[in-house]
Amino acid sequence: MRSKEELKAAVCAAIDQQSEQIIGLGEAIMDQPELGFKEEQTARRVRESFADLGLQYERELALTGVKARLKGKQLGPTVALMGELDALIVPDHPRADPATGAAHACGHNAQIAGMVGAAYGLVEAGVSEELAGEIAFFAVPAEEYVAIDYRLGLVEEGKIAFLAGAVKQTWQTGRAPGSAHAGGAPEKGINALSAATLALSAIDAQRETFRDQDCVRVHPIITKGGDLVNIIPAEVRLETYVRARTTEAMLDASHKVDRALRGAAVALGCSVEIETVPGYLPLCNDPDLGELFKDNAARIFGPDQYRDYPHGGGSTDAGDLSQIMPVLHPAMTGASGVIHGPDWGIADPAAGYLAPAKVLAMMAIDLLYGDASTAQDILQNHASNMSKGEYLQQQKALFHREFFAGDQTGRNAT
Repeated sequence: MRSKEELKAAVCAAIDQQSEQIIGLGEAIMDQPELGFKEEQTARRVRESFADLGLQYERELALTGVKARLKGKQLGPTVALMGELDALIVPDHPRADPATGAAHACGHNAQIAGMVGAAYGLVEAGVSEELAGEIAFFAVPAEEYVAIDYRLGLVEEGKIAFLAGAVKQTWQTGRAPGSAHAGGAPEKGINALSAATLALSAIDAQRETFRDQDCVRVHPIITKGGDLVNIIPAEVRLETYVRARTTEAMLDASHKVDRALRGAAVALGCSVEIETVPGYLPLCNDPDLGELFKDNAARIFGPDQYRDYPHGGGSTDAGDLSQIMPVLHPAMTGASGVIHGPDWGIADPAAGYLAPAKVLAMMAIDLLYGDASTAQDILQNHASNMSKGEYLQQQKALFHREFFAGDQTGRNAT
């Protein structure tokens, strides 16, 4: 039986031997970006890579997802290595799709290359005989929170049950329809834009109630401010995200946003419709997985290159998974430019494509080597915030629409 160190050396060597293939995959995906639930060509490339390795795979999981499995010699836990298929909308990126504006400005092309690269290393080094359990290589769709109307349509058609994730971002559309009238006689109408402006001020007034340690972020925009300059706006639409470090803080902030919208409707005597669409839950990285990552990443980049970052303001659907099982969502170097910006790209292919493949493969070996005792210990020590059933129940409860008639409130008061 080979030692753990011998297995790690073998998979890294196998990845280096396939470097041209792995880098080529990452660059090909970069040049053909696709939005969530539409990643047909990206999924095809993943399937072809799995077939090249002789791995059987499942396809069309959540429409476009692809999953293959590498089984160990003994029974044991499953370790999933994931990569995200989709791009986001950055139309001024030089490698954006001119028709859709989609571009890989978040590194998902590198994620897929790293996940597939890890599969190349683990399969070609023949490590499965030394492992217990199995490794799932999973290309997942639609991580980016875009094209919400399209995804809501998929829900209505029964093609997906939820949007990607649960509650970290709350997308609320507040409509404040008043009574349209000519701008020359504003006293004869109800100005929905004034109601929306008041709602924004009320939301701002709530910010001092957000605790610093909760990292609350509320950032609304007006997506429709009226129809014509000389007509009092009868309908105005707001959209906002509500983010926080914990689910409890997110729900509290979301409640305050709703309250501000209702209060503005009462003040102006109009109505408001609030549609809440669940977003992403906070990311809780497992500390034991974090230590494994640190040890293996140090082999590639050097121990002085590791950084342990605090909670950030971004969001990912891995946060949902982290509420119910041990998850690690690490980041590695190799890119340049501003993330989600028009100048983002992989500047160092070895660091951006090959290093992630090696680190993922070595972590899988650490977890499942021998009798998979490391993975078993992590599972035993991990305390989940909720069960899968509780997660699904919460998700369903948070997807709702409310109509509030502010013009009816207080009419009978004395």
